Amino acid sequence: MGLGSLQLMLDRGQELDWFDSSFIRFTALIATATLGGAVAWLLMIDKPVVNLRALANRNFAVGSVTIFGIGAVLYSSNALIPLLAQGWFGYTAYTSGLLMSPGATVMVVLIPVGARWILPNVPTRWVLAFGFAMLGASSAYASHLAPMMDFWTLASFRALQTVGLAFLFVPNSTLSYSTMPRALNPDATALYSMFRNIGGSIGISVATAITASNLQIHRAYLSQHLSPLEAPFLSLQSRYEQTLRTLGYPHDTAHDLAMGLIDRTLNLQSAVLAYADVFAWSAAAAFCIVPLTFLFRPGVAGRVKG
Repeated sequence: MGLGSLQLMLDRGQELDWFDSSFIRFTALIATATLGGAVAWLLMIDKPVVNLRALANRNFAVGSVTIFGIGAVLYSSNALIPLLAQGWFGYTAYTSGLLMSPGATVMVVLIPVGARWILPNVPTRWVLAFGFAMLGASSAYASHLAPMMDFWTLASFRALQTVGLAFLFVPNSTLSYSTMPRALNPDATALYSMFRNIGGSIGISVATAITASNLQIHRAYLSQHLSPLEAPFLSLQSRYEQTLRTLGYPHDTAHDLAMGLIDRTLNLQSAVLAYADVFAWSAAAAFCIVPLTFLFRPGVAGRVKG
């Protein structure tokens, strides 16, 4: 019930203006109370459904934090790129799906390469740190969005991101379970999956909320330049009106259509800036996780080279 309330709050938060809504405050209260009660109950009983004592293992605790971060950055970018392509760049569902395919190809190639040649020869913590650094670098690169980007530039954002992801999943799970007692492996697996999924849900919700909020902020700022006192605005308006009049539109109609085109351009530029903000925050989050990877302890009995 607690996770369900949390998911409901995250799904409906942006639509209902978050904590200004009594419904969101109620679901937040339910989620906090039920999750807190569930944790207390699982720690008190002798045979819990999921043994939370698995989190007492240092490697698994650090791995749970890092997989949460992977889920948040991965799922948020998975949601944002198609939304940007379809909502603002005019892509269809098919072509926006094609944007993701180069990244999938890169991951399919790099994961076996990393498992076969890199992990056996490089300390696993360094591989994981490299993965998060690449994830941050790719998100920083993706923050340089522009309204007139072509297909392959957008596709390269996702492809570069998957370079980092290819060095995250296997090393992170390897280190997380390297010092875990076998008796706790089933409980650890359940918790590990939960942290990844919750991280993804929170990442998507936070990313969409920041995008919607910053779009309005950027639009309000940019609209200040749509003034008769601004020479670039007057020049653009004049060019639009002249072009429309040469197409046969009357003067008044050409003026209205020109203002509509300018408003559309304003919305597009505001959206691009808002999405760029989210990618910049994702980059910062990924870079902040890099130092955490060195909190892992090396595995036992040579099971992992850490």
